Amino acid sequence: MTTVGDQLVWQSVPKIALTGMLMGVVHVLTGPDHLSALIVLSAGSSWRSCQLGMRWGVGHSVGLIVVTAIFLALHKRFDVDKFGNYCDFGVGILMIALGLWGFGNYWKIRPAVESTSALKNKEQQAGTRSQLELEAQAQQQHHHPHTLSSVLRARDGRPEEEPLLGPTEPDAKRMCCGLFRRPQANIKDAKTQRITAFMYGIAHGLAGTGGVLGVMPAVILNDWIKSWAYLLSFCAASILTMGAFAATYGELTGRLVGRSDVLLFRVGIFSSCISLVVGVMWVVLVATGKLDDIFG
Repeated sequence: MTTVGDQLVWQSVPKIALTGMLMGVVHVLTGPDHLSALIVLSAGSSWRSCQLGMRWGVGHSVGLIVVTAIFLALHKRFDVDKFGNYCDFGVGILMIALGLWGFGNYWKIRPAVESTSALKNKEQQAGTRSQLELEAQAQQQHHHPHTLSSVLRARDGRPEEEPLLGPTEPDAKRMCCGLFRRPQANIKDAKTQRITAFMYGIAHGLAGTGGVLGVMPAVILNDWIKSWAYLLSFCAASILTMGAFAATYGELTGRLVGRSDVLLFRVGIFSSCISLVVGVMWVVLVATGKLDDIFG
């Protein structure tokens, strides 16, 4: 990356900004560790997951700017690579934790999903439902695509409109003298998702790969205007790219899981397993010193 920095020294500010944007897009799309987090958080939602991706990008930018500030404050004596290795190991642990968290949340709805599937199969085989009941059920599914049948709701003791992975209860515990609502363990809780995406992004911004692509060319330029043009354009591209990815994955999987609760369960488990597998791979690559050789 030193070669990139040397080449940018003689370029104009617009060209440097364009290079930073290109590097930001490449950095996001070539990092499975970046995508795995948003896959878990945006699974089965909609295009509105764009805000989760952008929060991740903002957190990533914060971490990246912190590393740059420390590097410059220490007059470039700060070992970015060594610091990044520790952060990469932490990122791997976070991915494993996120995968297990998502897997656990989706696994809890497995009994309800199986009961619903079995009930629907029995009803279809018996052929006892009238046309009026079919129309009523179709209308209910149109308004509540992610809910179970009213029969199962009554059996579980839950309201008919309550989704499998619903929002946080209004009487959730609060903290800081009641000023803030405490984040919930439910992976579909909006506040929990926002905090997770932002903090996860900060961890990635502190890690080594982002430092190589975003920090090194910026500090090599030795020109504050050009350095910040590169760094800010890199961050902006990262934010927009992650937002676009989260929106795309959320919308596609959201349309898919709208067909049945079984698909909601399968998409959630699949997305969680991706994060879990990538996290294990990340920890192994960091421990063996092969991470930079593959994703450097």
